[in-house]
Amino acid sequence: MEEMGLADILDLIRRVGAFTELQRVTTFTGYRPASGVAVTLDIFDGGPGIRNRYTVTAHDGEGRETTGNPGENLHDALSNVRWHVFDGNTAE
Repeated sequence: MEEMGLADILDLIRRVGAFTELQRVTTFTGYRPASGVAVTLDIFDGGPGIRNRYTVTAHDGEGRETTGNPGENLHDALSNVRWHVFDGNTAE
């Protein structure tokens, strides 16, 4: 079976399944010492050539959830997440 890149996979799904706004979601979980809880990140990747390609959402086991503005690259999307939500500080 031929290996396909992300752009090719997303394009195929869009065409065959008649999807729009399709994204691959990758999940990571880590411990945030400032809050004392594990936080799960979902990274949404729209693929190469998509404006604001990445979006990140994060949530913990205590029901707190946050997101940031999308970014052209993963660094920007991660930097836009409102991490203070997990630290007990809700001030913007």
